[in-house]
Amino acid sequence: MLQQRPLTVLANRVRKQSDAIVISVLTRLRSEVPDYLPGDDDSGEAAQDNIASYLAEMLDWIDLGADPGHWSFDSAIRHRASQGLTLSSLLHAYRLGAATIWDELARLADTDEIEKEALIAATPSIFAWMNTNSLRAHAVFREIDIRDARRNEQVRAAEHPSSTWARAMPHLVNAVDQRFCSEDWQAPATRRCFVKVGRRVLSIFIASRHQEK
Repeated sequence: MLQQRPLTVLANRVRKQSDAIVISVLTRLRSEVPDYLPGDDDSGEAAQDNIASYLAEMLDWIDLGADPGHWSFDSAIRHRASQGLTLSSLLHAYRLGAATIWDELARLADTDEIEKEALIAATPSIFAWMNTNSLRAHAVFREIDIRDARRNEQVRAAEHPSSTWARAMPHLVNAVDQRFCSEDWQAPATRRCFVKVGRRVLSIFIASRHQEK
């Protein structure tokens, strides 16, 4: 029978204790990084799921020595950012989470549930995993900042008097004002007016787009 690698033995034994470790991490984060928990997650269930995924992926990394893809936690980071979690709070949560996990593993080593030498060998991976997530968090938040800046610029451009829509919309507004004030909006003449105005607005928009290129 092949003997398992010490790090595989460690990972398998820690997996059996995962629920308790996740609760320990959640308790510490609830106390020291209160905004890590979403406002609508009073029970901490969603945060608990995130921590469990983090721990499971970390143990896979320790066990297999493979660098996982970024997509899984990139989507989680974007979701938390959309809930209002700041980058500084997320990075603080990563640091506390890694430290708490290591403390729990040290407790297991102290009771001989895992080998001390295996924990020593796994320690660099525990904190490298934290660093990997932290670097991805920086990258994802930067992508979000760039996206938001571009969106804000587009909004400002659209609001500028010289913008395409600012030039086109008065034609539509004037027609709406005239027709709503003087006629039934469902009347054939009104509908024909809107078709004509729509074509005019579209032609102005297309012409302006060509001028802007």
